[in-house]
Amino acid sequence: LPICAMQKIAEQDELFIKQRMSKLEALCSCWEAKNKYDIYSGSGKTSRIFYAEEKTGCCCRQVQSSCPDCAPFEVDIDYLGWTSNENGALTMKKDCSCTCCCINRPVVDMFDKQGHKIGSIKDPCALCPGNMTFEIRDHNDEALLYAESGLCQWGLCCPCPCGPCKKVEFPDRKSVV
Repeated sequence: LPICAMQKIAEQDELFIKQRMSKLEALCSCWEAKNKYDIYSGSGKTSRIFYAEEKTGCCCRQVQSSCPDCAPFEVDIDYLGWTSNENGALTMKKDCSCTCCCINRPVVDMFDKQGHKIGSIKDPCALCPGNMTFEIRDHNDEALLYAESGLCQWGLCCPCPCGPCKKVEFPDRKSVV
C-alpha cells in the first residue's frame, strides 16, 4: 500500500463520497450497473483524492437490489495522487451471507494492495429501522469507531438526487477506544 494513500486519509477531518450516476440504471430501474464513486477531501468537493469502482459480477449485482444485506460485493479504491490509477490502494469486500434482521449482520472487510486485512466495517442491527449505524474495526476486529445517522434526515426519509434529500450525514462519531 502506498504510504501516501494512508497518510492522505489520516490528514482528513471528513471525506465526501459521491456516487456517479449510471445512465443505464436511470433508463432501466430493473438493471444494477457497476457503481462508481468519487471521494473528496472535506465536504467542499474541491479536491478529489480517491476513485472507487465496484468489481462485483453481473449476477451478484442484480441480487443486491432485492437482498442488499446478503449479496456479496467488491470495490477497488484507487489513490489519485499515486503514480498510477490502475494499481488500487485499497479493496473493500463483502462475502455472501445469510442475514436476517439482527442475525449475522453484514461485515465489509478492507484490504491493502497486497491483500492484507487492515480493518472492517460492521453494520450492527439498529434499534430503529430507518437509522443507519456502522462500526469501524481494526485488523483484529477490535471496535475503533461507531457512527450513527439518526432518523430525522431527508436523505433517509425521502431520498432524491437533489437538495437536502440527496445526502445522509453521520454527526455522532463516537470513539470506542
